Amino acid sequence: MDWHTHGAARAAFYTDRLIDFVESLDPEELAAGVPGMPWTAIDVYAHVVTVWRRYTVNPQRAADWRGVARENAADLGQIGRDVPALSRELREHMQRMLTYPDLVPADAQLPFHAGQTLTLAGSWGNALNELLIHGDDISRATGRNWEFDPADTEPFWRYTSSALPGFMSDHGRDAQDRWLLDFGFASGPVHLRFDRGRVTVDEPGPPDYTVSGDPAAITLAMPWHRRKTTDPAVVEFNSRFEAV
Repeated sequence: MDWHTHGAARAAFYTDRLIDFVESLDPEELAAGVPGMPWTAIDVYAHVVTVWRRYTVNPQRAADWRGVARENAADLGQIGRDVPALSRELREHMQRMLTYPDLVPADAQLPFHAGQTLTLAGSWGNALNELLIHGDDISRATGRNWEFDPADTEPFWRYTSSALPGFMSDHGRDAQDRWLLDFGFASGPVHLRFDRGRVTVDEPGPPDYTVSGDPAAITLAMPWHRRKTTDPAVVEFNSRFEAV
């Protein structure tokens, strides 16, 4: 799968779906709190717009994982909560983002938070991940359903996970081992290697840990803590990263 181009189409698909989802909510649902978070459903939607601004008009990137939380809070405090205005802006940003595959070389390294860089495929992985977790946040707040094709988590694990070192805990920076993520992707499993503060992707070797199952459900638990789990491998993975 060429996620350099396909990622744009999938991000646009879920952006449109998120807009339809939020525009279908009544005022009570928009004001509903997300379990385990200080945000309401409309706060989450506004946050997604601020993230899309970072893809288009806001070049600021946080220096470390703490800065990401501060930047999220600051951006959320400066944006309105009018649904039509948010939807209109979100569509405008996504239309601009759809031009990127023709403008950005596939091997170009784009700035990300915490001193990390990503290819455009990795940037789409991050965008799709935002749509997965924040659509789920709104779903949990409202009781409405948010559907996400598990196959669309692949670019996050195959191309975005190389930027995870920027969010590592001390425990994560000490780790040296290999992971096999057997998620049923058409292009095969994802291999991750932790090596004292570095994460390399698709470097096969005998795994020390194996994680398998529905990648959408697992991604909500690992590393984003949107699902509770007792799976020892997932618990170990999460212990390697700071919660943002």
